[in-house]
Amino acid sequence: MARAGPGLRIDSFRNLWFLLFVPTNLDQILSVIVFFHDGRFVYLTVESKAYDVVCRRFARKVPAIVVSVNYRLAPEHRYLAQYNDDFDVLTFLDDNKSQVLPKNANLSHYFLTGANLAHHVAYRAAESNFQKLKA
Repeated sequence: MARAGPGLRIDSFRNLWFLLFVPTNLDQILSVIVFFHDGRFVYLTVESKAYDVVCRRFARKVPAIVVSVNYRLAPEHRYLAQYNDDFDVLTFLDDNKSQVLPKNANLSHYFLTGANLAHHVAYRAAESNFQKLKA
């Protein structure tokens, strides 16, 4: 299983980026899991060892392509910044699928994980007009 590069940057100003975990040796069409890490909006990042292990396990065991999102943290960035960052990653994936995801990624079959963040981002995504992401 491989991780694609040091991270794919979406917005340098906001330090918004994600890590991509892609199972190896799989030619089948794969679902996409968008992973929003825990940390109570205050600490930890996608580079934390525990989250690296979890994302690798998802990619290997499910199997699926995992997008692990690094969003802005509080208290430097007040509430809603985290939700906006995470939603913006979905928008980025919808707009740039062919440039950032493997060809076998199926964005019409994606999952969000990360409790509170996933719930609110999913609600917002369901009301959006994405072209490739299907809620």
